[in-house]
Amino acid sequence: MKELIIGGARSGKSTLAERRAIESGLRVIYVATGQALDGEMSQRIARHRARRPAEWGLVESPLDLASALRQNAAPGVCLLVDCLTLWLSNLLFAGESANQAEEKVTMVVAGHPLALK
Repeated sequence: MKELIIGGARSGKSTLAERRAIESGLRVIYVATGQALDGEMSQRIARHRARRPAEWGLVESPLDLASALRQNAAPGVCLLVDCLTLWLSNLLFAGESANQAEEKVTMVVAGHPLALK
């Protein structure tokens, strides 16, 4: 099962995704794209860490999401990516052109297609 959870900033997307990951009964690997570049983001990351179960794996991948997904995808594993918007912002702030960022998004989607309901 693949799910894409979308919504406004601070609307509860992460909390919902975390709950769905727990409900899956699978081993969870949390793929974090956020970077603690300022105080506000450091606080957000700390809150996310505090509420995650200790047994969850963690992969920090602010730029190379496609590789992180390829390396960690396996039967019996739930990959929870938080968050695609931050990942795309990271690419652009790192100097990627819009075309380069689009190619990376295409690689991620092509490698892990979603069935949206």
